[in-house]
Amino acid sequence: MTNYKEILRLHSLGLNNTRIAEGCGCARSTVISTLRRAGEQGIAWNDVRGLSETDVAARLFPAASPGCQYRMPDYEKVHRELQRPGVTRILTLDNLKTGVVKNSRDETVLNKSYQEMAERYGTAILPARPRKPKDKAFVEGSVGVVFTWILAALRNRQFLSLRELNEAIAEKLYEFNHKPFQKKDGSRAELFRDERLFLQPLPSVPFELAVWKVAVVQYNYHISVDKQNYSVPYEYIKRKADVRLTRFTVEIFFEGRRIASHPRLYGRPNQYSTSEDHMPPEHQEYLQWV
Repeated sequence: MTNYKEILRLHSLGLNNTRIAEGCGCARSTVISTLRRAGEQGIAWNDVRGLSETDVAARLFPAASPGCQYRMPDYEKVHRELQRPGVTRILTLDNLKTGVVKNSRDETVLNKSYQEMAERYGTAILPARPRKPKDKAFVEGSVGVVFTWILAALRNRQFLSLRELNEAIAEKLYEFNHKPFQKKDGSRAELFRDERLFLQPLPSVPFELAVWKVAVVQYNYHISVDKQNYSVPYEYIKRKADVRLTRFTVEIFFEGRRIASHPRLYGRPNQYSTSEDHMPPEHQEYLQWV
């Protein structure tokens, strides 16, 4: 399924049509027709930022609005990104299992948490093409140099705490970044200072890592997640819903559209968070008599 919302988002970042096609796993002609359609209808990224993929498709192509399907994420910790002074427009990465669910000629699917992070920071994630060594040769070469300069240099030293190890790594990393280049002027630190001007600013509110799960709405119009129960509108009984859990919030989605939100429950198992608006009319009438 073509991700029209992602096409509009990458276009807003200034990517050309070829790079957008690579990032969305679709044909360049699809990107061109989507942007042309959006231009005809006066639809820009800011107009659809808060909509689901299904709603975006319906606005662009009312006659063909495909359903939105998600997979359970296998997320990795991305909080270290918050330590950086800015964000690049494009991130090119290897096809790590924790970040890329699928990457083929026809489709590129990132796990939800990784995709959320990219949208939060306003960057585009373009995985290297499978079996295309040239796409990742520079990155892998840099990894080898860092491995030799830092890990190999520390391999015979003993550390009595994680803090001591991290301090030693930070010291070697500083030396590595300030070491002059062999075949050109300057160092990595000086090069970064020049490129830093082109980084996009970090958002004012840090990205909050979320866990995604799938749950079935039971006959009591509740889902059960982590031994706690949360209500959803009764119309979704027996439907599968996507559940987004953060530290303090539980959000429930159906086909990309949020249908319920609750404060996250902790402590005693099998607690219930129920909204009266989610109940069938007869249950609401019963509450008036209790």
